[in-house]
Amino acid sequence: MKELEQALSVFWGAGDLKGKLAQILMCVSESGAISYQKAEEIAGDDTEDVLLTGLEWKLLIPVRTSRCSEWDDRLFMAVPGEVYEMPNVSRVLCGESSWKE
Repeated sequence: MKELEQALSVFWGAGDLKGKLAQILMCVSESGAISYQKAEEIAGDDTEDVLLTGLEWKLLIPVRTSRCSEWDDRLFMAVPGEVYEMPNVSRVLCGESSWKE
């Protein structure tokens, strides 16, 4: 997980948010998706910031769609009941297999 946190430092530099995003990404890689509630357990008061940054970098995308399944047509809402997933391309680019210690 330290390698993933180092890679996320490019986006955030030093700080606690990258560790929270790394934990969320590990959870998603293990289960395929993460609920807002689970993300909130990990990120606490920073949940919305972490999810928005994950969305901005296409590391996390909402499962809910508006018209079709294209990423840009997905409806992002940071509220209880929402579910987020990690696109396969992001999973490969992040080197999912090397995340585990």
